[in-house]
Amino acid sequence: GNRKTKIKVTDIRENPLNFYEKEDIYKKTIDKETGQDIELVSLAEGIKENGQMHNVVVYEDTTINDGKKYTLISGARRYKATLMNYEKGDCNGEIDALIIAKPSNPYEEQMLIIEGNKQRRREFQSKQTAYQEVLAMEQIFDEYKKSGMIPKGQVNKRKFVAASLGISEGTV
Repeated sequence: GNRKTKIKVTDIRENPLNFYEKEDIYKKTIDKETGQDIELVSLAEGIKENGQMHNVVVYEDTTINDGKKYTLISGARRYKATLMNYEKGDCNGEIDALIIAKPSNPYEEQMLIIEGNKQRRREFQSKQTAYQEVLAMEQIFDEYKKSGMIPKGQVNKRKFVAASLGISEGTV
């Protein structure tokens, strides 16, 4: 089952399926003097001063030969901020984590990533991010339908995507 614990931030690998952190989706505000992401620096400072408010979500995977033990599902910004603090010597390198079962396939993993990002406020979300979410959910629907996980005629793609993302069918 799932368990909450502290793990080493250096044991975590970023998830290549997490499109939320890609340059064309997440628009960084860069400090002209330092060249650093202002929001990330602010988050790191907040974690240093007040502690970590929410767990990162990871699953254990030692099959990838990269020296890491966990793959990140949710909390990429908290992970990066804690890693930044650790590299500056401002913390002991531990991060609060919820360790979940390894997803059985990339589609399940993508759904978990999208679910973990539902807290992002839609009115501040770019059209590009919303479009990427819809594309990912359409791909998941197609794969689930192909594998028989969605009975024929039961649910159409638009309804599935809308319900999964918590948006209207018209928005899809």
